[in-house]
Amino acid sequence: MDAMNLLGMYWWALLVKGISAVVFGLFAIFWPGPTLIALVYIFSAYILIAGIMDITLGIYSRNRSNFWLFGLILGVLEVGVGVYAIRHPQVTLAAFILLVGFTFLFRGVLQIVAAFLEETPDRASKFLLALVGGLSVLAGIYILLQPAAGSLAFVWALGVYALIVGPMEIARAAEVRVLFEQHRTRLAT
Repeated sequence: MDAMNLLGMYWWALLVKGISAVVFGLFAIFWPGPTLIALVYIFSAYILIAGIMDITLGIYSRNRSNFWLFGLILGVLEVGVGVYAIRHPQVTLAAFILLVGFTFLFRGVLQIVAAFLEETPDRASKFLLALVGGLSVLAGIYILLQPAAGSLAFVWALGVYALIVGPMEIARAAEVRVLFEQHRTRLAT
């Protein structure tokens, strides 16, 4: 099975990641005053969903794609961060901010590498993946450089990031689904 068929079969995983980012972003923007514990649980749910989707894609693409290992590593990291955050809600704001910053930085680097290794002929999908990865790297660097920033500003920065990246992931899922349908139609004729 080629990369196009694989991505087409699992476009829904990209969609779930995008929707969960938008939901997280809306919570962060319109409910900016939650306690640190509530923020940790909201972020943990988001990062766990993203991690499970990345692990699922990594496992299913194991023998079919060059970048399966990147998705698997990213998913394991995200699940680990989510589980740690759920098990240690008393973590200080500074430690949580650093944890989030490193997660975004690592995620962004892996997404950029995956965009260059992706075998699909679709340049728009590669561009969106690289763009999301670049935004993740920038958000991670910003967060790491401002660990003592106020919690309200931090929550808003996370929310804005999620509201930018979420729709990009949703658009990428839609694009992959359309390309898969076109590819399947061409194979049928």
